[in-house]
Amino acid sequence: MSMSSSSIKFLFAAVATAALVACGGGGTSTPAPAAKVATSDASVALAPANGATITNAIANTSITFAGGTLGSTSSTVLQFTDKSATPAFSATSSAGVITGTTTFGSCIFTVKTSTNQAVPVGTVFTYNPCTITVATAGAPANGSSSVRVATFNLSPGFGTLSVPVIVATDGAILLNGVFMAGAGLSVTTGAN
Repeated sequence: MSMSSSSIKFLFAAVATAALVACGGGGTSTPAPAAKVATSDASVALAPANGATITNAIANTSITFAGGTLGSTSSTVLQFTDKSATPAFSATSSAGVITGTTTFGSCIFTVKTSTNQAVPVGTVFTYNPCTITVATAGAPANGSSSVRVATFNLSPGFGTLSVPVIVATDGAILLNGVFMAGAGLSVTTGAN
């Protein structure tokens, strides 16, 4: 039996079409799973129940107040220098260095040492509200750590810091590994 050239071409075309149909045509794929992201920034007021926990999570992290705070009108760098129920603090500015302890019910800083002539030992600074807000809006809720900018509000001054943050798949926000707050989540599709 002899086949003509056109018959062979037709046969090859039919076999190729059957192979494509069997493979699904090559044009379909499994859709990417839906991804969850935090719907807003996370903000929490520091109070007796959580103040030490939050400040312990950011211990030895520099918080820079461009407009000054804690008795200084110039740029001030605040650090919580230990992890305790009444965290020690250090505030450094061009006017000098003050150190002391922190208590909560707002943020209450009691000065224990001072090289700043305008801030004598025994001075107490009370800031209310005292909050920390972390830029989590749009962060993937996948349990991965990423460095985020946070704002530390010692009303009326605002300081900034950068901290490792995790938004867990259930919406829990972990600040340097410590639970801070819960986040609302929304579902997106495709890449996060």
